Amino acid sequence: MSRRRRIGGDPYWLTVKFDGKCKECGAKVSRGARAFYYPNGRHLLGKDCCGAADKASADFQSAAFDESMMTGQW
Repeated sequence: MSRRRRIGGDPYWLTVKFDGKCKECGAKVSRGARAFYYPNGRHLLGKDCCGAADKASADFQSAAFDESMMTGQW
């Protein structure tokens, strides 16, 4: 699978530096936990609470791959 260049508004995995709340289920995401972060909306999805982060990450990777195939970047 090709690695496309990350664009400014693309979501990404991070280690949470401050306590937060999962956008999907509202559960607390503690400092040090892994989360999938959306910089444009400034919200995150916790990895351990509802499983939405894994699905969102897979959906984004699939869309990014499709985009790279359509634009000939692969």
